[in-house]
Amino acid sequence: TMSLAGGMDTNSHAASSQHYGVLGTCESALAYYEAAANGIMDELEQSSLRGKVNPSVDLHHLAMIYMNGGASSALSINNKPDELEEALQYYRMKASRQAHPQPDVHAAFTLASFYHYGIRGARQDMKLALKYYEIAADYGSWEAAGQAGKFHLWSIGVEEEDRDLHKAYKLFALGTPGGLDGCRKRHDRKTKKHINNARNKNGEDAYKLPWEDDETDEEDDGPLCDHPCVNGMGLLHLFGVPNVIDVDISKARQWFILARDMGNMDASYNLGMLRLGWMAVTPLKEEKKQKNEERELKEKSSQENHDYR
Repeated sequence: TMSLAGGMDTNSHAASSQHYGVLGTCESALAYYEAAANGIMDELEQSSLRGKVNPSVDLHHLAMIYMNGGASSALSINNKPDELEEALQYYRMKASRQAHPQPDVHAAFTLASFYHYGIRGARQDMKLALKYYEIAADYGSWEAAGQAGKFHLWSIGVEEEDRDLHKAYKLFALGTPGGLDGCRKRHDRKTKKHINNARNKNGEDAYKLPWEDDETDEEDDGPLCDHPCVNGMGLLHLFGVPNVIDVDISKARQWFILARDMGNMDASYNLGMLRLGWMAVTPLKEEKKQKNEERELKEKSSQENHDYR
């Protein structure tokens, strides 16, 4: 990983290994390992990738390309041929804010992804990635809003002093219509449909959510919220946004739990970090608070079920 990150200095790593071999004590070697790790993290976080994006690496496998043919549909995404410059220019033209009648959202998001990860012949460029994510988000792409919000949150594609949590909030809000409750209901309804599909196959009675009644049972809440936006909202409640969001670790946890349930790996990491004491939340306090919240949710669910019956 260090070699892929752009030629990290290996002197500190070598020193820690030699130190361990010479003195043979884990305790004395630990300081060297920590210094090496901290140096690597500092270098990654000060780079344009901010330690949040993997450096671009060419993943073409020539053997697979020759076996399947350069333009074969059997090729995996990393083995697809690079786009010609003419094709990239066509995407730029379609994604331009001057395009008539409006920019092509698919072209903008595609270009943003190319620049974000440095794939398909495009050089990795965080500023251009942010530019096209924002275009796609401005014209309705929740997925692009989640990525653009993350860029502003971690100052990716902008100078560190230009980090803008207010922009991040506006972008994350696009992908979380209805807020926490609205996103949770969308997710619960989608989960219910999967459960009922399985029950129907087995001839079992349909499952109903506790807060549903006969009139709302068939309502469609629309597509799921964008899970990076949901996770981003958790981070904003953790950090706070001046004049917009107060620091609320309990609410942040609820956003993270929903994002985790939607399959967001970063949210699982964030929940784990909270348990370890991130943002001055000690494990003991965290455990006690979580138990209280779980008890309150259980009591609320029990009351709703009672009212429903």
